[in-house]
Amino acid sequence: MNSQILVNLEVLSLSYLPEKLLHREREKAQFLNNIRSSINTFICGNNGSGKTSLVKHVLHSLNKKELAFYVDCSVYQTTYSVLKEILPKSEFILYRSNYELIKELLKQAKERKFTICLDNFEKLKDKDLIARFMSIGLCVVLISDNEENFYLLNENIRSNIPSVIKLQPYAP
Repeated sequence: MNSQILVNLEVLSLSYLPEKLLHREREKAQFLNNIRSSINTFICGNNGSGKTSLVKHVLHSLNKKELAFYVDCSVYQTTYSVLKEILPKSEFILYRSNYELIKELLKQAKERKFTICLDNFEKLKDKDLIARFMSIGLCVVLISDNEENFYLLNENIRSNIPSVIKLQPYAP
């Protein structure tokens, strides 16, 4: 039996992001092109297929003018918590109501290009938030481990997501 000692325990952490994303060059190029072209995208794949790593790698490669936000909807499930997670990162003034937060986001979106990546989007309590983001011109990326979650969205939202990136499992 071959026994090895892990030197870097960080690799076992859920928040671990590898320096290089292996065997996802095509998907990474497509996703980067989608963001730069403001194409709404749905990314799906089994647990461990690299969805979150792919998104985070691409977001880290963007320049300062391209505002992109990653939100894990298993943690931030309400409209208010998602908006509060997005707005402080861009040093915006915070408001109290959802209406005021959306209004501020709309104002800022007119000045700069935004991308919002919603991981585990199916955990959102208010899926209409996705439609609101799209209606104010934000590029929306939805991430899920189950392709069926895409088809649970209403037709209006689905019809505004022209790109689907399916990550195949890594072969053993």
